[in-house]
Formats: sequence, structure tokens, C-alpha cells
Amino acid sequence: MKFQMVNHASFLWKHDSIKLMTDPWLTGTAFDYGWGLLAKTRFASEDFAEITHIWFSHEHPDHFHPQSLRTIPEEYRKRITILYQQSTDKKVIEWCRTFGFQQVIELSPDKWYSLSDDVSVLCRPFPVGDSWLCIKTADITILNLNDCEVSTTQEAKDILNLVGDIDLLWTQFSYAGWAGNKEDFLLRKKRAMEKLARVKKQVEVLQPLYVIPFASFAWFCHDENYYMNDAINKVDSVYRLLREETDAEPIILYPGDTWTPHEAHDPAKALALYARDYEKMASSPTLLPSVKIELDMLFEAGLDFKEQIRKNNHSLFLFIVRPVTFYLSDYQKTFRFSLADGLIESPCDPFDCDVELSSEALHYCFTHLWGWSTLRINGRLQAPKGRNARFKRFVMLGYVAQLNNFGIYMGWNGAFLRFAVNYLREKIRDRYITTNNI
Repeated sequence: MKFQMVNHASFLWKHDSIKLMTDPWLTGTAFDYGWGLLAKTRFASEDFAEITHIWFSHEHPDHFHPQSLRTIPEEYRKRITILYQQSTDKKVIEWCRTFGFQQVIELSPDKWYSLSDDVSVLCRPFPVGDSWLCIKTADITILNLNDCEVSTTQEAKDILNLVGDIDLLWTQFSYAGWAGNKEDFLLRKKRAMEKLARVKKQVEVLQPLYVIPFASFAWFCHDENYYMNDAINKVDSVYRLLREETDAEPIILYPGDTWTPHEAHDPAKALALYARDYEKMASSPTLLPSVKIELDMLFEAGLDFKEQIRKNNHSLFLFIVRPVTFYLSDYQKTFRFSLADGLIESPCDPFDCDVELSSEALHYCFTHLWGWSTLRINGRLQAPKGRNARFKRFVMLGYVAQLNNFGIYMGWNGAFLRFAVNYLREKIRDRYITTNNI
């Protein structure tokens, strides 16, 4: 049995005849040119020859990355089985089938699937859109949490009750989304500390023998979001936390490194290589610029997006989508979007706008339903200072698009009503946790 670090949230697990890879993002950028890989991938396209299974945790492009999947030769795709959670929209499943993978298995929630006589896997969806995977053999139980924000004692205990004692935990260790405007360093620092506290909580409750920090080996690589790197948790900080404040042994792997459970591990070389990468990111970054979108093209995309939202959602529910005003930084002009008119130029004080962004970022939102979620992750935006009520208009518009991207439409249908109930339940739970300091 052996693990190989591929990159970011991707590792390769080899056990007997099973060669299981998770979430391959091998090259290029993610989230509309907003994220880049911190380190260079050493895994090559010909190395897919030995892969038997690939599991995707969720649709986000740092986990399900079509550009990387297209590097897999066709002859290898025919031999690889895809594992993915059940979803309403089926987009990932259908993409993989169309792209020629041998077999695509939708994993029912909380159900064990046998991959061989000694290997079973269980996948559980995690709100909203994410999922975690447990891999079990006769000798070891592995939990891959990737981005699942397991934050409370009860959430962690629920996992233990389902899968039993855990030997090895893979988990994310830094913030992975927009965390305030350029001047909001303290907010980003707070988010970073919260992430470390979450890792500590997970380890205290799950009590794994080993922890491998991963799924945070990316950086904000665009000139509109580079500032977001100023407070990220570097891997040495989570290493120290695990060594000094938990009983688990931290395993630090650099792309290409391998490790066999229960064997001695020296993290020094991997930590030094990552330190070099962090220094390069800080001192000599190559940042991606924005592309200015012609206004005619932007207006047309706005109209198409308007019609798509109106067609797919019942008008009775669309009252929650209020007009949103944008300050386009590359045009230095203000615009207004509504489900009545689409996008129009609407002169006003930029201070009164609901959000500031570039025309390229807005165009991506109009042309991809997931673009609004992407924007909240890649951080290519600025919110109005001290005016949360206005920013919430932008958030709500994006939330409707995100629902539609998941195949959930606002109307008198079971999927939307179940989602609404679960969403309210989560909000009530979060408010209770926050109020009671759990």
C-alpha cells in the first residue's frame, strides 16, 4: 500500500490491483484564471496508464478539472472507472461518459461500494455540492475530507459513527475563497486562523494516527486577487499545529513524493520545497491580467442570462432577485442588471454600487451559471465598504444562478423545496453555533 502526492487535492493510492486517484488538477489555472498551482505537477499523461479509478469530490475546477482530464490518452480512459456522488444535474457524470471513460459509477450517499475483495469506498455529500470519501481495507481506514468544512464535534462524530476508527485523514488547511477587500487583511487572518482551528477540531474528534494536509496548494494568481495571498496558511503552520497541539503525526508530501502508512517519514525536504514555492509566489509572481470585454458582447450576454433565469424559475419566486448595480473597474462606469432589462448603463455614484469587478469577470458570470460561485471563490471583486445590504443583492442573484447550476430551480418542485428546507436548517444551525460559541 502506497500514497503518491499528485498536486493540490490530488493523490494516488495504490493497493493490490486498485490504483485510485482523487481530484486531478495537474496543469493550468482554475476559477476563471483566478487560481494557480503552487508547485509543478510531476505526474505525466502517460502515468495514467496504471490508474484504475478516479474519484471527484465535487464540481469545482480545482477538483474536477476538464483541462487536466483531456490530457489522459483515449486508450487509458477506456480502462478507468469514474466515481462521483449522486447529483441532480448529472453534469459531471455525463461529461465523463461522453469523454469516453470505461465506467461511471454514481455513489449513493452512505453506501459502501466494493472496488475489490479488500477495498471498499463510501461517499457522503456535504452541503452545498461537496462530498467526502472514506476508503477502507482490512488494515486501514482513510478519510478524504478535501474541502468539506467539518467544523463541529457533532459533524465529526457523525462521520465516526458511519465509518469507524480512522487511521489517516486528508484535509484542507487554508481559506479557499474571497475574504474581504484589499484592505481587509485582518479578516483574512481571522479566516486563516479559523481554518487551523477547524483542522484541530477534526483531529481531536476523529483521532487519526496520521494527517496529510492538502487541497490548499494553490495561490491567487490574477492581478485582481493577488492581494488575497497575504494571509494564507502555509503548510509549515499546519505542520507545527499538528506536531505541537495534537497526537496525530503530520505527513507532508510534495508533488511526486510517496509514502507507505506506518513507515517513518521525514517532512524536511517537502517543507523546504514548499517554502521555496511560497517565496517565489511572494517575490516574483507572474500575474494574469484582465481582458476588457466589448460592451455589446457584455450586454448580449446579460440578456441571455436574464432569459435563462426567467425561463428556468417560477416568476413567483423571482421577487427575491432585486436589480444589481455594478461598477466595472476597467470601464470606470456603472451598470445595472435586472431580470426586466438585462444589463444597461446606469450612471450613479460608484460608492452606491453593489459590487466592483472587471468586465471579464462579469461576462464569465453571465455566460456560466457557476460563474457567480466562481467569483466568490476567486476573489476577483470588491464589495462596497460598510454596505452589506447592497452586497447581498449581488449575493442573491448569484445564489439563484448557483441553484440552477446544481439542477435546482425555484418553483413548486421537490428538489427546490427540499433544498430550501435544508438551507434554512443549515442557517439555523450556523446561527446556533455562532451564538453559543460551539
